[in-house]
Amino acid sequence: MIPVKVHFYRGTGFIGRAIRFFSWGEQSHVAMQINNTLYEAKEFHGVIRTKYPEAAQRKPDWTLTLEADEQQVLDLIHWWQSHIGKSYDYRGVFRFISRRKEDHKTKDKYFCSEAVCDACEFAGIPLFNRVDGSKVPPAWVFRSLRLKEKE
Repeated sequence: MIPVKVHFYRGTGFIGRAIRFFSWGEQSHVAMQINNTLYEAKEFHGVIRTKYPEAAQRKPDWTLTLEADEQQVLDLIHWWQSHIGKSYDYRGVFRFISRRKEDHKTKDKYFCSEAVCDACEFAGIPLFNRVDGSKVPPAWVFRSLRLKEKE
């Protein structure tokens, strides 16, 4: 099994505090590290990849590990690579507050935790059963039983 790191951040700005408040958790952003590449859906940037840790803008507040076999890691990388450049889903932030369903206008846009969940689902290692990624805030990803403490 190959460890894939899942990094969590505690945002202190208005949106970060709102996400934490409405999701009953401390985490307001999540990103996935595969080897030395960090993949994330980031505000103002959309789905991006950066070198880690060289280009990381800040150190994560928490890191958990997802165990994946070689094919699953390849599938994760494929999902992220094929979504680079997709827009950030600003409405996704407000879905946690309003409990509204995802509409057709945001199907090709991603919020950070939605991207992580969708990538895992694509690779055959879903973080949750019967939960659409568009309904998952970062604090829920942190609580997934698939993620383990970093060794």
